[in-house]
Amino acid sequence: MNIGKEQFFLTGIQNCEGEKLIFVQLCAVLSTTRCISLRRGILIDYVEPQYVVVTDVMTYYILCFTWAGVLFLDELPEYQRQTLEALRQPLEDGFVNVTRISGQARYQSRCMLVASMNPCPCGNHGSKSKPCRCKPNEIKRYLARISGPLLDRIDIQVEMDAVELEDIRGKQEQEDTVTVQKRVVAARNLQLERYRDESFFCNAQMPQEGIETYCAMEAGARAMLHSAMEKFHISMRTYSRICKVARTVADLSGHAIIQPQDIAEAIHLRNLDGRYWR
Repeated sequence: MNIGKEQFFLTGIQNCEGEKLIFVQLCAVLSTTRCISLRRGILIDYVEPQYVVVTDVMTYYILCFTWAGVLFLDELPEYQRQTLEALRQPLEDGFVNVTRISGQARYQSRCMLVASMNPCPCGNHGSKSKPCRCKPNEIKRYLARISGPLLDRIDIQVEMDAVELEDIRGKQEQEDTVTVQKRVVAARNLQLERYRDESFFCNAQMPQEGIETYCAMEAGARAMLHSAMEKFHISMRTYSRICKVARTVADLSGHAIIQPQDIAEAIHLRNLDGRYWR
C-alpha cells in the first residue's frame, strides 16, 4: 500500500532524534512506487530521487530504503558530485556504513541501480539524425561529472539513439514479453540451483572467489577477454563485472561454459566508457 509522508516518517525513525530532519527531507525528495509496510520497516520496490538530494547521508538512507529494489537515477550528471560518489562503496559491497559521534551503524543497501543520461547538455552528441550544438569543452565538462570509479561499478552500459519512424511503422517479428520472461526465469532458477550452498544466490552478487569457480570459459573466450583488457585498458573491477555479465549471457543462452560469443556480448554491453570517457 502507499504510505503517506507522516507514516513514512514514523516507520523510518527508531528513537534517533539526530536523524529526524534527514528523514523529513528524504520524504520530500523521494518519488516511490508500491511501498509495502513491513513489521520492522518498509520495503520500497522502486525509488526515484530528485536532484535536490545533496548530502551523502541522505544518499545512504535512500540506498537503505531501496534494499532489494530498484534505484533509478534519471539525468545522472545533474546530481551533485558528492551524491554520486557516495554511491560507490554501497554499490560495491551492498552495505552502508554510517559513522556518528555516538557510534557506528551498518545497514544493508544492495539494490539494482538503473541510470539514464544524455551524452551532452543538448542531448544530440553522437546522434545519427540530429546535430550537436555543444562545444567540445562543454561536452567534456558534462561527462566529467561521472567519475571513472562510478562507471566501473555499472555492469551494463548501452547507448540508445532516437527511434526512426520507419522502425516504429515496421512489422519486424520480435520476441514477445512472455517468451523473454520464460528465458529469464529459467536462467534465474539455474542460478538459484547453482548457488544453493553459497552465501549468494545470483550472478550479480558473486564475489571474486565465486568468479574463479563458476565462470569457466572456453580458451577462445578467455583469449578474447584478455585481448579486450589490453586494447581498452580495462580495470580488474571491470574485468570481474564483464565475467559476471558473460555468465548471465551464457545462462540465458543455455551454455554451461562461457563461450566467445558470450564474452563478446558482455563487452559490447559496456561500451560507453570506451566511447565517451577515454
